[in-house]
Amino acid sequence: MMHGSKSFRFIVLLSVVLWLQHGAFGEPATPPTPKATVAWSVDNPLSPWNLERNRWAEFTVTVAENSEIPKVRLTRSTISDSDPNRGQAVSLQYFAICTAPVAASCPKQPVPLSGRKTTLWLHVDEAFRVNGTFTGALTVDTEPLSDSKTMSLTIQRTSLSARVWGGIVILIGVIIAWLLTIFGRTRVLRDQALLPALYLRDTVSELKKRSVDAYAKQVADFLPTVKRELDAVINDLESQNLDARSFLPASWPGMSQPPQAGLYQAFLQTESQKTEGLSIIVNEGIDSILPLVPNPLPASLPASMQQLLSDLDHLAQNLPQPAQALRDKLAAAIANYNAIPHAQRLGPIAGIAAASPVTTTSYSVRLELQAITAIFWIVWGVLSTGIGIVVLILPSPGFGTAIDYARCALWGFGLPVAGQAIQQLNIATLNTQLGVTVPRL
Repeated sequence: MMHGSKSFRFIVLLSVVLWLQHGAFGEPATPPTPKATVAWSVDNPLSPWNLERNRWAEFTVTVAENSEIPKVRLTRSTISDSDPNRGQAVSLQYFAICTAPVAASCPKQPVPLSGRKTTLWLHVDEAFRVNGTFTGALTVDTEPLSDSKTMSLTIQRTSLSARVWGGIVILIGVIIAWLLTIFGRTRVLRDQALLPALYLRDTVSELKKRSVDAYAKQVADFLPTVKRELDAVINDLESQNLDARSFLPASWPGMSQPPQAGLYQAFLQTESQKTEGLSIIVNEGIDSILPLVPNPLPASLPASMQQLLSDLDHLAQNLPQPAQALRDKLAAAIANYNAIPHAQRLGPIAGIAAASPVTTTSYSVRLELQAITAIFWIVWGVLSTGIGIVVLILPSPGFGTAIDYARCALWGFGLPVAGQAIQQLNIATLNTQLGVTVPRL
């Protein structure tokens, strides 16, 4: 009984071994076909390869002697944009191996070799029109399959339109830089130099409006010197006259000789003293007698009033004069009027009248200065932020570490030094930069 059991187990084991040897379906298992052993090599095409000049690149395939002559084909492309932020890949569909540098020589199937050393051409399809620099490798295999070879390539592609647009962008950048640095600074310097003169001119214009222009002709006829001096100061302070004397920086860079800063400062000091004298005559003299002028005006003013107006008008001669000396002469003229019998007495000299708000050219210049300052800061801020993004963020595929954020935080301290001068363009300092005192109205 034991002998029969052992025989049965032996028969079963033998059947399993035979079944495994001949396969599950009674056929022997087929071992994998090994790769053919072919000694061969590929010479890389010329690199970098500029597609704008030629979409054909020559290379050679060399096969060892007594080796089977295989066919070759492309099997893989790892060529991609050298800029990691774009991630543009050049897939295998754009490449072809050709037997000659003509489109008809590019078969869709593997290309046969013609000898131990075969010259072939690599072609990039016209459908590939992405600009940039692309690097990587193409994998070349034989048929029948042997060892794989790679061709390292650097492919460059651009176009005439891209270069034209690049030139346009450069030109735009040059224009913007010129407007910001040269023209903008010239305008700011000119406005800075012009603003004190405009303050004086606005002061004198308001004095004229409140004195000569505000009174009837019967009163204004007795103030010819005051009117002439007011008009002279206003005319002298016009920007055209200041330009004619080379006192101001030019509106456009390099369009005139350098400004005469020293002469301009002396001129403004003289005009400021004249304006102060006219302000004393108008505010402390003419305004004081206004309540005494009959209303309605008679055909002719009383002789005493005419004499007082004439005395006040003479005070405007030989300006500028020291302020205290002018006030003494004004007090003497009023004392003479008060001494006339039956003349209506004048009380104490009126104080300086409050200035009425005036919207004039100086206001517009201040607005221009403020606008230029704001534009400078906005543009410099945008440019600095944009440059920071291009330099710190875009080239970093792994951006987001603590040190990356630290660099970004410190980037703001690198704003252009040119922008620091803008901080000094405050209105409070303009009146004293050229030694000018603007009298109150």
